[in-house]
Amino acid sequence: MSTQQGTEPLASRHKRRYEHSWRVAIVSLFSFESIGARAVYSFLKECAYDADLVFLKEHALNRFDMPSERERRLFIDLLKERDIKAVALSVRSPYLSFAVDITKQIHDELDVPVIWGGTAATVTPDLCILGGADYAICGEAEEAMAELVRALATSADPRDTANVWYRGPDGAVGNPLRPLVSDLDSLPIPDLAEENKFYVEFGRVHEGDPWRNFVRYELMASRGCPYNCTFCSNSVFHGLYSGLGRFVRVRSVEHVMRELENAKQMRPKMNFVLFLDEVFGITVEWLREFRDAYPRRIGLGFDSLTDPRSITDEKMGLLKEAGLGELTVGAWGCYRTVFIRVGLLLF
Repeated sequence: MSTQQGTEPLASRHKRRYEHSWRVAIVSLFSFESIGARAVYSFLKECAYDADLVFLKEHALNRFDMPSERERRLFIDLLKERDIKAVALSVRSPYLSFAVDITKQIHDELDVPVIWGGTAATVTPDLCILGGADYAICGEAEEAMAELVRALATSADPRDTANVWYRGPDGAVGNPLRPLVSDLDSLPIPDLAEENKFYVEFGRVHEGDPWRNFVRYELMASRGCPYNCTFCSNSVFHGLYSGLGRFVRVRSVEHVMRELENAKQMRPKMNFVLFLDEVFGITVEWLREFRDAYPRRIGLGFDSLTDPRSITDEKMGLLKEAGLGELTVGAWGCYRTVFIRVGLLLF
């Protein structure tokens, strides 16, 4: 259920309306944190759909190993054993060639529809269809995925689903985008239970969430970026979502606190938090409320990301009081170009 008083859970509009079992696998490629895949899985679970969350390998720092033949075999066999009726891959552009290969293998051995989501499906959905996907979800995926699953599970026509691209007689066909989710508090916090989760790594299939023993917990308190840097995918997203609602949306502090309190309960080794927002703490008002709540209710060190244009003395003071350890400016993931350590700042 939604954690913000007065907010209607968005999943209530998409509750499962059929009685038979029909299981979908949400698959994260090379990412154990995979906030997007986890968000879609949690939304489907709140809608009461049968779903598994599967992590196929992890791209950690400078180690990037493609799945071995044994690991690919284990992955396919897991889908068979779980009687998966559709597979949804979260795809980012560095992994396109592997996504094409594993999609073909799923088609050959399971003969089930394959759905692509993630950044690749948002930026180039037509190329995802060309690469073998039966469907590609462009943009925010929670509602689109729920509607697509319901259509597939009930043998209805999924081609009218907003945000969904599919293969037509003359190539890729795309439906219009739906408005952005305006109230992020209407979405569920991540499902951190161990059931129905698997990961394939080190030549084995492991049951449970690979995050369970991590000391660091990653989340986003907002969606969207106020800036339009040409090197960033957000420059594409700004144009894509034009006229479809406010691009930058922020969860309430209460909603964020509920997620972190749940994470502390479910992840006993957790001792550090990383906020992956494009720009964390956009408004001073939100940061004041966060400064008052976070040390009292969570009390763990945290790092976050920002843009130099958003930094002010007041914001830095509030972040320091809340427990900030490190603020990253620049491209995250490929290069951590500039570190601003709070201990070195002159307050």
